[in-house]
Amino acid sequence: MGETGRNEGDYSLNRYKNNQIYSQYVAQLGATMKRFALMFMLGYFTGIALIGCGGSGGGGGTTDGGTSGTVSPPTFSISSGTYTTAQSVALSTTTPGATIRYTTDGSTPTSTTGTVYNGLISVSITTTFNAIAYRPGMTDSLVSTATYTITSARGTTYYVDATGGNDSNPGTAADNAWKTIAKVNGYAFSPGESILFKKGESWSETLTIPSSGSAGYPITFSSYGTGAAPVISADNTRYTAVNINSKSHITVSNLDIKGAKRGFWYSANILIAGNTVDDAKNIIIDDVTVKDGANGIRILAGRDIKIINSVFGTTTEIDTSQGGDGIYISSNADGVYPVNVTLDGNTFNGVFGRTPIAIVGADNLMITNNTVTTQNDVLGHRSLIDLEPNATQHVYNIWIGNNTMISNVGINNYAISVTAASSTPSYIDNVYIYNNSISVKDGTGVSVGALTGVVNIYGNTFMQLPGTTTSSAMIVGSVGPPTLNVYRNYIKGLPEYTLALTLINGGIMNAYYNVIEDVHTAFYMYGPAASVINAYNNTVYKYYAFGFRAGYDESNNTCCTITARNNILYEGDNNNRTVVDYGGLGTYDYNIYYHTSINANQYQWRGSNYQTFALWKAGGVQDAHSYALDPQMINPSGGNFGLLSTSPAINAGINVGLTADYAGNTVPSGSAPDIGANEFME
Repeated sequence: MGETGRNEGDYSLNRYKNNQIYSQYVAQLGATMKRFALMFMLGYFTGIALIGCGGSGGGGGTTDGGTSGTVSPPTFSISSGTYTTAQSVALSTTTPGATIRYTTDGSTPTSTTGTVYNGLISVSITTTFNAIAYRPGMTDSLVSTATYTITSARGTTYYVDATGGNDSNPGTAADNAWKTIAKVNGYAFSPGESILFKKGESWSETLTIPSSGSAGYPITFSSYGTGAAPVISADNTRYTAVNINSKSHITVSNLDIKGAKRGFWYSANILIAGNTVDDAKNIIIDDVTVKDGANGIRILAGRDIKIINSVFGTTTEIDTSQGGDGIYISSNADGVYPVNVTLDGNTFNGVFGRTPIAIVGADNLMITNNTVTTQNDVLGHRSLIDLEPNATQHVYNIWIGNNTMISNVGINNYAISVTAASSTPSYIDNVYIYNNSISVKDGTGVSVGALTGVVNIYGNTFMQLPGTTTSSAMIVGSVGPPTLNVYRNYIKGLPEYTLALTLINGGIMNAYYNVIEDVHTAFYMYGPAASVINAYNNTVYKYYAFGFRAGYDESNNTCCTITARNNILYEGDNNNRTVVDYGGLGTYDYNIYYHTSINANQYQWRGSNYQTFALWKAGGVQDAHSYALDPQMINPSGGNFGLLSTSPAINAGINVGLTADYAGNTVPSGSAPDIGANEFME
């Protein structure tokens, strides 16, 4: 995929796409927010976790001095025209921070409709693109259009009809079709040929792809006629329904594939495998339904594989050591990894024995624009997307973006889990989790556990769902990730239960320009002194227990370090505590704390308590340049956390090396950075 598909500078991507999820729950949330915080049993957590919440983006758009103007229209890397081979097309705009959406069905894209552009687009059939670019606070661009006519010579088309066909027929027309898949399996096809199965028919056979296509001339297995998609079923008596073993340049589309037998580790409705990385390459699975089998799709080695626009339903495997996954990606028995795999535009909705998407081993993987939900918790379900290499595998260069994830199955579950096995050479590195809508009940949004690489979490919206009954975390790191970068996220929690950003037992979390709303605790950490949270330019609107909490309790006085600068903390009720630092290792300054009432232990430093900000500041411990004032945000209760022109936060921060705020605006816009997540644009 192109580098633009993972541009960290695209700060505004999908910032406002989640209004539907937000409005669905806002009424219920109002009934739940009782304006008091329950005593939180923090001992529940033993690992790193991120809890998802959907939201409107937290008002990260324009403020009193917001950006204006019109976004530059998208341009295409290849001109419209006629081509004899498939083309790889890139889209771009000269407007920084803008998002591109496109359509291929003749409709006009808008800022809320169409496919979000994430990287190179492979065009193998004649296609017309309409594309726009947009950025909050600016006028959408004009529509750009390009048409690519692909005239690759095609070979013979073969037809298969389970009811009216006959294997003695030539199979080259609908009225002289073949009958069985066995006939297809035994035929030597040439590149560019197509095998079409009649709609409304079904076969209880395994389709074993017999031939490879060539570059620009894939062999296509699809459908013809009218009615329901053709069904190819392993009938719960065979381990695969479609077997693509050491075959390349294959397209499978518009089929209903099901029924793989349980009980073997490679059991799958569709199996893609090879001995080397090039044995199974340039494979496209498009617009298929995969369900009611031990596993949906298993990819073991291969290169340039796309699973797109498909639907994944319930899996039947109940022994989680054998799977139960919608899609499972791993190296083969010889340690050959799948390379350049794309999962885009798919829907996962059902009861999965283990995980809708499981990644055990891969190099360069894009998981984008999918909708992933679960119906209930069964048999070891752990997460919606699970990156978990075992002791002999690795997962490198993973982009998880623009997905909608809803996990409502209960305690000890995650939307996204990133956890490597603790033994060498198991390894995860270069993970980008961006612009997703993540909603979770009781469980965890994103869990980052033992690993030795870098995880970047940015531009996401998170919501904790009504009905939550246990304490949960939005974003948590545990067991020593060396660097966890968390920025420009919007987090909407529940006052009684939600921890926003949590770090446990080691590692470094860099948290900046996040907007956090209605949570129990905004920043929480415990563990060894080497654990560090750097919290810069975050806006916390209504916390109900703790703003900053370093340490589990007073006995944990050698704990961890929080460095907090340029943050706004706005209290939720009179039971909250602003800073609790049991170890006294933190640094707090250039912050604004807003209280409407005072707790007797509002600030705590090691064993000393300070009831008021004046006493805390007079003690000379921390916050020499901080204020206890109303930060004067535009309309925080309505979701706009931008600064009024009279705000004391303007030009009141310190330079911490950051150059763009929550909405992507340049920092500083005045003489110094502002305090909070939204820079006032002067």
